[in-house]
Amino acid sequence: MKDKDVYKLELIQMDNEFFKTYIIGDNPVEEEFMRTPSQKRLYYAKKFFKRELSKLDVNVLKEYKEKVERTKLLTYSVNDTAEATLIFETTNDRGKTLTKIKNKRHLIFIDSR
Repeated sequence: MKDKDVYKLELIQMDNEFFKTYIIGDNPVEEEFMRTPSQKRLYYAKKFFKRELSKLDVNVLKEYKEKVERTKLLTYSVNDTAEATLIFETTNDRGKTLTKIKNKRHLIFIDSR
């Protein structure tokens, strides 16, 4: 998804062109062309979603599309779990229903009302 010529999602440099060309652009790709583990994961995720979403009713797909378009992501880089917890509690106390995703260095909040 993009707004004019600006993509709403940018990946790290080595995967970004692959993402735009083969995942978003839907051009065919040979598996041996994929250079990084993340490119392989993107490719297999696309295959999975294509297969699973094709099983759904068009009205359900429209509802999913609307939710994705309304979703807002807040990403914070954090140094430790304590900092992540503090940011989550502070943000969550503002009345938003949030989903929290975290790994060792990033904390992502998803608001998809």
